[in-house]
Amino acid sequence: MAAAALPTTVVLRADSSKKYYLRYVHQGGDKHQCMESSGETVLSPFAKLELECAKDTPAAQGLFHIRCCSNNRYLQLAQANKETNKIDPRIVAAAKSPEEDQSKTTCTLFKVTVLSDDPTAPGGRQLSINLLHVNLNQYAHISSSPDSKYGSCLFVGDTAQDSDRAFHVTNWESLVFLPKYITFKGENGRYLSAYEGKYGHRLGFRVDEIGDPTVGFEISANHDGTVRIKSMDTGLFWQYTTSTMVVPWASGEAGTDDDDETTFFQPVKVKDNAIALRTVSPHRNYCSTMLSGYKNEDELHAMDRNVTRFAQLEVAEFVISRKIYNVDFRLTEGRIYNHNVVVKGKGVAVNSTEKPNTASVRLSYRDVKSSSWRAGLSLKVGVKSTLSVGLKILKIFKMRGQLELSAQLAGSYHWGETDDEASRVETTYQVVVPPMSKVTVAAMACTATCDVSFSHTQHDTLYNGRQVISVVDGGIYTGTQSYDMKYETKVEKLAS
Repeated sequence: MAAAALPTTVVLRADSSKKYYLRYVHQGGDKHQCMESSGETVLSPFAKLELECAKDTPAAQGLFHIRCCSNNRYLQLAQANKETNKIDPRIVAAAKSPEEDQSKTTCTLFKVTVLSDDPTAPGGRQLSINLLHVNLNQYAHISSSPDSKYGSCLFVGDTAQDSDRAFHVTNWESLVFLPKYITFKGENGRYLSAYEGKYGHRLGFRVDEIGDPTVGFEISANHDGTVRIKSMDTGLFWQYTTSTMVVPWASGEAGTDDDDETTFFQPVKVKDNAIALRTVSPHRNYCSTMLSGYKNEDELHAMDRNVTRFAQLEVAEFVISRKIYNVDFRLTEGRIYNHNVVVKGKGVAVNSTEKPNTASVRLSYRDVKSSSWRAGLSLKVGVKSTLSVGLKILKIFKMRGQLELSAQLAGSYHWGETDDEASRVETTYQVVVPPMSKVTVAAMACTATCDVSFSHTQHDTLYNGRQVISVVDGGIYTGTQSYDMKYETKVEKLAS
């Protein structure tokens, strides 16, 4: 398969493990920076990997750098033992930059070979690959040694290509990350409500007010990205019944059975604020309202084979207010990119005498800094949050591309929005102007963007009055700014 057909961001699961996903070990200890087959959910931010095509070889060769998005490091061999110089076959997320010299053990290139690909599989595309470490010419695999302290970690060491070393690929972009507490609005403009009907519990688009206690739903994500949905009013889970093709409330013990696939639904993003929900078993139909004119037309059914306008559900958070605090940046794992040198401002000094002259050139320019905070959600339905972060701008050191924290911030902010801060800067530069000359002074600066992951504590007040405090991982701070100001001069002789 051509390299271009592979997803850009992926989650990997060894075919030998039907349950656990490959994840970055961030907790420290002996396994720190290892890639371990222990991730319990495909939605974990520590499982997200990015495939970057090699720059110096044709894409058709299938050579990629693999970047761990959680710590912004590339996968490479662990450092060799300093005493014996023996190669350490562990694969760790430790390289700060890609290395394409295939003769070096620090080479970060992997050859990706597609073993099987079924884009029409009922549960979504089924893609399986091998990973060959280019420098060692050995395949990656999961250690199965129960005695090793690195058991279940990613190693290289096999020269044979077979299915035992295969990895199942999930396209990260196909996953939908939903807020914990949400509401659904249907095609008729009304909220989905849990109510007691003539024949038992039902779901219907019949409420106009988001604060109604019957419209709040709690999302529980399964390990594969499917979800279970529970009414916050009744405490019962959604369930798909094959007899009526309707999604009623799960009754009795069925709604609390974690393995009952009739309570599983696959979210599919259709807009920035809307999804479709597809049943998992026994049929893969989309939930929707009935066409106008049908009996009980406002009830939720699961009969659509495609995402019709009746199957598009607008999502909003069931949250009145939110406070964010205890933001913990992982500065050592920050990523700085998009380096550019730009001219900030110019000034001119003229000396029309026969002697050198020292002049003060005044420069004025507009300096813009931007910041954005992104939670790990797929939809733009975030509640306006009160931040008590204490730190807003991540300042880039001008010498070594390192990061430091500065600038106090408190106030209201929407997750995902970009906050631009512009200021007028005036500076003076002393320059010696030769006789009968003109000197142009240009203020030059580097601009760059940084991405830094963070965790935070979140305090939500729900519409039903419930207070929920949780620690949330997977946030990304992005900042763009100028640094390392320098001045360049250009001397021109005046016309005689």
